[in-house]
Amino acid sequence: MPNYTITIHISPDDVDTLIKGKYALYAFKAIASNGMGGFPIWYKLDTSQLSTQIVVDWIDEFKAYNSVSKIENGEEIFIGNSLRTELGYIIDIDKYGNLSSSSKGFGDLIAFRNNSNIEYTVGFTQTALHSNGKENIVCAFYLFGGGTARVLTPVNKVALIFSSENFQMGTVIERAMSGGILVDLDGADNNNREINFSVNNGWASNNYPWVENFNYNTDLSLLLTENIATIYVEDIWIII
Repeated sequence: MPNYTITIHISPDDVDTLIKGKYALYAFKAIASNGMGGFPIWYKLDTSQLSTQIVVDWIDEFKAYNSVSKIENGEEIFIGNSLRTELGYIIDIDKYGNLSSSSKGFGDLIAFRNNSNIEYTVGFTQTALHSNGKENIVCAFYLFGGGTARVLTPVNKVALIFSSENFQMGTVIERAMSGGILVDLDGADNNNREINFSVNNGWASNNYPWVENFNYNTDLSLLLTENIATIYVEDIWIII
C-alpha cells in the first residue's frame, strides 16, 4: 500500500509566529464525482504540533459511510454506519441504513446505491496518518432513496490552509478560510512533494506545475471536485 507525503518547510521564526497567533494547519482532499458535494476538514494539525518540518501523509485505505448529518457550512459530519471498502466496489444501503459491498463496480470508483426510502449523506474516509485516531472524512454528498446512485473516486490532490479559526476535523467548510495551496501528488518521485511556507510570503509555488495557489474565500467544492460522467447498466459502471 503506497504512502503519500507532503513535507512543509517553515523557518523557526515563522513557526513561533504561527504558534503565537494560534494558527493550525487544515487539509482538504480532492475527489472526482458525477456531482457536487461538501468538503469536511480531512486533516488538522493543531497549533501545539507545528514545527519547522511538517509531514502530511496518507495511504489508500478507505471506508464508505452514511450519515444523517446535514451538509452545511460550519457543521460537523457525524458518521452513522461505515464499512471498509476498496476502489471498484459498490456500496449498498438497505432499508435500515445498513451498508454492504460487492465488487461489481468499475475501475477506481466507489459507488453508492441507496435502496432505502430515506435520504442519506454519503461519502468515504481516507486514512491520514498521525490523526490521533480520528476519522478522515474526505467528502459528503446527499443521496436520495429509491435506488439512487452516486459515484466517487479519490484524487491525489490536497489543499492546505493555515488559519487561526478553530474548527474540528469533519467540519464542512464551503470557502477557504485563508489563502492556500493545492498540491498534486500524481507523478511525484516516491509519492512525495516538498513545499515552503512563510507567514509574509505565503505558500511558495516556485512555478511548479503540480501546485496551484488559491485565495481567501475560494469555493472549495469547485477547487476540489473533478468531474466524471458515468452510465449505470446492469450492475456495471461505465465512465463516459
